[in-house]
Amino acid sequence: MVYFLSINKVFSKKRLDKTPQVLYIIGVRGEREHSAVTLTLCERNLPMFIETGILHRHESNPLIVPQDIPYDCKRVYNPAACLFDGKYALILRIEDHQERQLIGLATSEDGIHFTVEPRPILAPAADEYGKLNDPRITLIDGWYYLTYCSDPSWPHQDEIRDEGIFLCIARSRDLHNWERIYKSEPDNRNGVIFPEKINGLYARLDRPFKRGYRKTAGYDIWISYSPDMEFWGRHRLVLSHLDIPWGMHKIGPGVPPVKTDQGWLVIFHGALLVDSQQKWKIWSCGNRKVYCAGVMLLDLADPSKIRGVCKKPILVPTESYEMDEVYRPNVVFPSGAILENDGQLKIYYGASDTSVALATAPIDVLVDCCLGGGAWKAQEGVGVTYNTSAGIVSVPGREVVGHSMPLLGRQVLK
Repeated sequence: MVYFLSINKVFSKKRLDKTPQVLYIIGVRGEREHSAVTLTLCERNLPMFIETGILHRHESNPLIVPQDIPYDCKRVYNPAACLFDGKYALILRIEDHQERQLIGLATSEDGIHFTVEPRPILAPAADEYGKLNDPRITLIDGWYYLTYCSDPSWPHQDEIRDEGIFLCIARSRDLHNWERIYKSEPDNRNGVIFPEKINGLYARLDRPFKRGYRKTAGYDIWISYSPDMEFWGRHRLVLSHLDIPWGMHKIGPGVPPVKTDQGWLVIFHGALLVDSQQKWKIWSCGNRKVYCAGVMLLDLADPSKIRGVCKKPILVPTESYEMDEVYRPNVVFPSGAILENDGQLKIYYGASDTSVALATAPIDVLVDCCLGGGAWKAQEGVGVTYNTSAGIVSVPGREVVGHSMPLLGRQVLK
């Protein structure tokens, strides 16, 4: 069977022929499970999990592993990236064997071979309860602004603490001495700051989310603005998880936006919960989740408006270090990028929540993927549709009817 997948209050299914097939899609949504999307797939080569082929993984991957850290380290992953003092710098998420999460620093002359400093550059404050997650970094007017999240809710240190997850901002001029300047209300994470003010205001993408109230709800990408990095407002939805077939569990900003002539290039992550019939590996906690990376282009003057989104993920976990089953296999998590003078974009990412890896691509090709043949096509009005030629997604030996997915975010530019 082949099922038609539609985004309505309840997914509909329609038998299209009488020929047995081993590839089928089932979506489940109800009033109590607003975004609980279950995909039953018998093949791992479903089109949503096929890369565009744009990115090139570096042959030295993984670049940094726990054994490279000169202090207690169980895992190192999800690095922020910037240039500092003529060198490449990675701001590392490091977890030690006591489950504390710290921020470390590694530097390199070539962006490939890194040396990790002998001590962490940032440790959790008293009200951060040992957790500093997923740093991102942006340079503006001589200040390095570091976004990270504080997550005291897991694991429970005293079995009762559960304040929530906070998005935090700290700043430094030298990557060593940090001043904390912002802490959000719960729950928010995955903050990335634009590298320049927009219409006189700082701008930020993030991923607010609902915890506990409706656990099956998906998570989206939002934008907000601030005059001073402390007070944030004008919040607006940018991209919904329902717009990303391979990220229907949740999506979130990845690396800070990169300015191009065509718009702000944003690399983001998406996660999908998959079931036991697939070949994806199981996490140590029992989940079977797949993290991929995608790319979209936002308007330069009004980045709440999307110019285009690449319809396929640009990075899918396939390599052994991305499928490491010791902790969290099936994970690629982009969190830092550096644009070279020749137009190559170095994208640093966490692999299996265990190591740091690198992939590269020409930035103009990434932009073209958002605006050209690999993108959603803008229609009349505000919507865009995920489609392929004649609405058909091709799989060797069989076909799946394409599904129309109007973008649930704000205005989409033609």
